Amino acid sequence: MPLFVEEVTRLLVERGAQGGVQAIPPTLQQSLAARLDRLGPARELAQIGAVLGGDFAYPLCATLQRPSDSSLLWDAVRVMVRLLKAADALVGAFVWRNHRRAAKKRAGAIKYARDRPTRVQHYRQLIKLAQATLAYADQAATLLWQASDPMAAALWQAEFRHYRPLIERIVAQTERRVLRGEAIAANEKIVSLFEPHADIIVKGGREVQYGHKLNLTTGRSGLILDLVLEAGNPADSDRFLPMLNRHIDFYGQAPTGRCRRRLCKPS
Repeated sequence: MPLFVEEVTRLLVERGAQGGVQAIPPTLQQSLAARLDRLGPARELAQIGAVLGGDFAYPLCATLQRPSDSSLLWDAVRVMVRLLKAADALVGAFVWRNHRRAAKKRAGAIKYARDRPTRVQHYRQLIKLAQATLAYADQAATLLWQASDPMAAALWQAEFRHYRPLIERIVAQTERRVLRGEAIAANEKIVSLFEPHADIIVKGGREVQYGHKLNLTTGRSGLILDLVLEAGNPADSDRFLPMLNRHIDFYGQAPTGRCRRRLCKPS
């Protein structure tokens, strides 16, 4: 009851006299649903967070969202700005501009662009912001030898060496896909700056998934007898015989029960 009163009070404060008594949801569930509806594009993020729990890392949430070239570029700028701030604290001897706000604005404009020419123009500007920020980070990397904390400088360099080639791939991928209209094979795409190993998984007419395909062999009780983490997106039919041969190698005989799709259930 206190939560419902709190939600109703917040709703009345937000809407003022416009909604009136008729605008008050009759139940707490409807009140929370109305609040989610008012989040707009952030609704999906809030729903993901509700599943993950009260505390979760941004990279995990970013991985679970549907990737786009603009979101990857925005992630790249955001990560590099964080590194630049850290380098500035270590050295403080170079000049750079924080393009985080501009990059976020361009990424939002791309999302809501109504036509391709407008979207491409915003992409060109976002790519320039990412390249400029990467150039600042390159400059910072050459100056870190002056840092008074060699260990912190070494850790910074290691993180930058990890992200730099990934960011270059993201920029090149965006230029090919968006600016030149090229089709890129699924195994060449990068779909996450934080989980660069993630695969694109397409299964029939289902929604595209991102991560890794698992092939399982289970017993009648459901106990997992074998598990293979696949690379890429191999067809289930291509993996059936290899999984069957693995089972024979492990247990000395083929399953004597039924086999359905990827799950072999021995008697």
